[in-house]
Parts: sequence; structure tokens; C-alpha cells
Amino acid sequence: MRMATGKTEKGRLVFVFRGRDAAEAWQGFVAERLPTLQALGWRNQIDTDFGPRLVQSVGLCDLKVADAPQGSFSLDFGIEIDGARHPLLPILMRLHERGGLASARIIDGEVVTSLDDGRILKLPADRIARLLAVIEDMIEASSRTSGDTMVLEAGAAHTVLDLEDVLTTRWQDGAVIAAHVERFRAIADIPEAPVPASFIASLRPYQQQGVNWLQHLRENNLGGLLADDMGLGKTAQTIAHIVIEQDSGRLDQPALVVVPTSLVPNWTAELTRFAPHLRVVVLHGLDRHERRRDLTDVHVVITTYTVLSRDIEEMVTLPWHMVVLDEAQAIKSSTSKATHAVCRLDTRHRLCLSGTPIETTWANYGPSSPS
Repeated sequence: MRMATGKTEKGRLVFVFRGRDAAEAWQGFVAERLPTLQALGWRNQIDTDFGPRLVQSVGLCDLKVADAPQGSFSLDFGIEIDGARHPLLPILMRLHERGGLASARIIDGEVVTSLDDGRILKLPADRIARLLAVIEDMIEASSRTSGDTMVLEAGAAHTVLDLEDVLTTRWQDGAVIAAHVERFRAIADIPEAPVPASFIASLRPYQQQGVNWLQHLRENNLGGLLADDMGLGKTAQTIAHIVIEQDSGRLDQPALVVVPTSLVPNWTAELTRFAPHLRVVVLHGLDRHERRRDLTDVHVVITTYTVLSRDIEEMVTLPWHMVVLDEAQAIKSSTSKATHAVCRLDTRHRLCLSGTPIETTWANYGPSSPS
């Protein structure tokens, strides 16, 4: 790419953009330098077939939401450019993959990027920052991101509320997901979840809030991650949650608690301490197969990640009311046997516990299915 700046005694003086960064350098010149020169009275002439042009008109950003197969929904992001709607998701994905706004070219509060056809596009940096903050989590949760649309499970419906503050939202054949979103819009505060007297302990205020939240997740068919620091009572909150389910009559199938081997005695003792009325079975050791054959009237089943991985073909045939994963960093690897095993379990409600900072592919564990 080259720019002629004037005549000298030997002819024209030419600046040349070469190398791998030539296109980006030209974009920067067109977006930043050229307007400055024009304001100073310079005239410019760019042949119609030379280099990318700056988009002249940027209009409305919108979002089309529609139902998708198997209880999921799709998001179609769009932006009006020079009078025509263009896909916005590829632009956002490209910014995301290049490191977000921290790595973007920002001039006078606008992000400078490009379209697939090479045209240079300037977008408000504050709006793009808000969009990227929302969709980065959505990218991790999406079951498919291809072309112009993103597909998410119904459990991610609340993210549409975050997008509504940034984009004009249109609902297209999305009655199911629209109703799901409306449930979240109507929730002002998470209601109190009374703990039955059969739970033999007094919860601290923050623990009661945790139980309220767990019940809120269950009511809305959502999985969750309870990540209080170590020693703050995640086990007690979870047992209180199970007791509420049993007292309400919803625990018509056992709750499965999966733990590292070292925590089997702790969970057994805590259940005896806080909820002695619950019938508990431990699936560990050589006689576990015999105990697994009859779980009638059992409320809680405790097993280990190792046993679950070994016995997964038998465990997938059993229906569970909920599955609780303690020390859930055990499934942080999407390729591990433990992760594959827990993803196959048939359960209404999924819950992870961890006091250890983790970064996990939550989408692999999946949302809860309707109860």
C-alpha cells in the first residue's frame, strides 16, 4: 500500500506500507490520520479499487432471539452498516479472540476494526466493552457458535436480560425462551427458604442465603456452583437443601453425592449430625454392587469420583433427584474420565461445591433438566 504526498525535483514522494501489518497500518491511517489531515485542509484521492474504505454510516445494533431444538435458543447479533444489516457476532468474536479491548485499536473512544469485506469500521468502545463482558461468558456456555448465531441451553436464558441493556432485542419464534426469560425478569429478590426442624442445626445468615440460592436454582431448573471459602459450611448448606427437598416430597429419587475418597467419612458424619432421619448408602468397596441393587427408600447415596468412573455403565441406569459434586475441581478437565462420567448421569438438578479457585468448562456438566 502506498501514499503519494507530493512532488519533488526527482518526482513523487511515496510512503509505502509493507509486511504482515500493512493492512492494519492502512486501517489506522484511514481511521485516524486521514480525518486529521482533511480537517487541516488536505485533499485526498483514493481509487475505488484500492484498499479498504471507512464505513460511512453505522446504525442500530440489535439482537434476534429464537427457540432452537432440544430446549435451547439461538442469538443472532446484527448491526446496521451503510443502511444494511450485517452480522455482529463475527466482529465480536474476532475482538474476543484477539484479547478483547485491551488488544484493540481505540481512537477517540471508538474501536477500529474491519468487516469481512475489508471495510474499516469504528464502533463506540464503551458499548463494545459491555457487549464483550456479557458474551465472553456466553461463549464458554454456548453449545455451538457458528457463522452469525450463537446457540445456548435454556439455563443461560438470564443472559438475555444483560444483553437487553445494550442491544435492541427482537423475539422471533421464541415463545418458549421468552417465557423462560420472563421468569428471571420477574424475580426481584430470592425468597426465603424455610429449613425444616428435621435439620438439626442453626444456619448463620450467610448460610441461610446460600440455601435460599440453592432452592432458587432448583426452582428454575438451573445447575449451580457453591464456592464459599473452605470452612464456611458448604456441606451444611447442601444438606439443608436436601432436607428441604425431602420434606417437600420432591426427593422421590436419591440424591447422589460424589466426593474424593478422603471425604466419604466426613459426608457420612455430617449427614448423621445434621439430618439423622435421612437414609444414607455409601457406594464404595467391594460390596458396593450389592448395595446399589436396592436403593428403595434411600435418600442420599455417597460415592467417589473413582468408583463413579469405574461403575458408570451401571450408574447411568439409575435416576437421581440431584447430583452433588464436592471438590468439583475434579471435573475441571473436559477430557477426564470423571468429567465424562458425571455428564452422563440422569438427574434433575446439578450442583458443584468447591472452596478452591477453579476454572472449569461448566457447559460440559450441563444445565439441569426440568423436574
